[in-house]
Amino acid sequence: MSFLGTSRWGYRGIRFAAWVLAVVAFLPSLAFAAADTADLEYRVKASYLFNFVKFVGWPEASFTNSSAPFVIGLVGDDPFGRTVDETFAGRKTNGRSFVIRRFSPKDDPGNCHILFASLSDKSRLAKLLASLRGRPVLTVGETDRFGELGGMVNFTVVGGTVKLEANPEAAVAAGLKVSSKLLAVSKVVKTELPQ
Repeated sequence: MSFLGTSRWGYRGIRFAAWVLAVVAFLPSLAFAAADTADLEYRVKASYLFNFVKFVGWPEASFTNSSAPFVIGLVGDDPFGRTVDETFAGRKTNGRSFVIRRFSPKDDPGNCHILFASLSDKSRLAKLLASLRGRPVLTVGETDRFGELGGMVNFTVVGGTVKLEANPEAAVAAGLKVSSKLLAVSKVVKTELPQ
């Protein structure tokens, strides 16, 4: 008599148990890999937010003085966690440091320089973008048709790579100067007027 009953069922039982253990052991690594992918995506997006400062010009009147910081705002669900804070911590551009502010959808984020809007509700998003129209705030999102709604820069993910869409008309209407270098790496879109 074998250890698990009959030798035939014993070996099948051992193989099945080994397969179950292998699958159970592999599941956390699948979740970890997915978390790594999302973490990497938002590290890339945070780096883009930092680099936008180099390729966009704001009117001097949008700063209270020559050393006032760049204000980076987040509204909606915060997909970055600490990543965005870590990306900007201790860094300066043109002598200006960075401040990260998180806004609720009810707040007026019009006093920031870059606003990342993570709003999936398009009616709320359209209302937010309309409230910022003509104000020198670079609006950045990751929502389908963000640029067509009047947003200025939209992140899309294609084949695991973060790509950009830009709406230069919306940026110019807000008094921002967008470098041709930024437009060269972006798909250009236009605001679609409501029918």
